[in-house]
Amino acid sequence: MTDRILALGMLALREPRADGSGIPFGTIILVIIALLCLLVLASVGRVFNLWLHAFWSQADVSMHELIGMYFRKVDARMIVLQKIRAVSAGIPITTEDLVRHCLAGGNVEAAVSASIAARRAGVEMSFQKACDVDLAGHDVVKTVQQMTSGVASL
Repeated sequence: MTDRILALGMLALREPRADGSGIPFGTIILVIIALLCLLVLASVGRVFNLWLHAFWSQADVSMHELIGMYFRKVDARMIVLQKIRAVSAGIPITTEDLVRHCLAGGNVEAAVSASIAARRAGVEMSFQKACDVDLAGHDVVKTVQQMTSGVASL
C-alpha cells in the first residue's frame, strides 16, 4: 500500500510529457485531501464506538472528552465503562472526575466500585472521598467493606 502511494507521488512529481499526459495538479491536491480525510475519520472512528456505547447507556460522555482522553493517553474505554457503571448505580460522577483520578494515578475501577458498594450499603461516602482513600494508598473497596461491617470508620 505504501509503495503504491509512493509510486503515485513519484508519478505526480515527474516532468509532464510533451503530449500533456501527466497527472494534473488538481488531482494531486484531491488525493492529499482524501488522505487527510481518511486520517481524520480513522481518528474519530476510534472514539466513535465508545461514544455510541456511552450514548446508549445514557452516560454523558461527549466526543470532545473522548478525544481529549486520547490525547492525554488516558484509557478512554475504562473511563467510559466506569462512567456507565456509576450512572447505572445512580452515583453522580462527572467524566472529568474519573479522568482526573486516573491522571492522579488512582485506581478508577476501585473508587467506582467502592462508591457503588457504599451507596448500596447505605453508607455516606462520596466519590471524592473514595478517591482520597484510594490515593492515600489504602484498599478503598476493603475500607468500604469494613465500614459496612462496623469495624472501621472514616
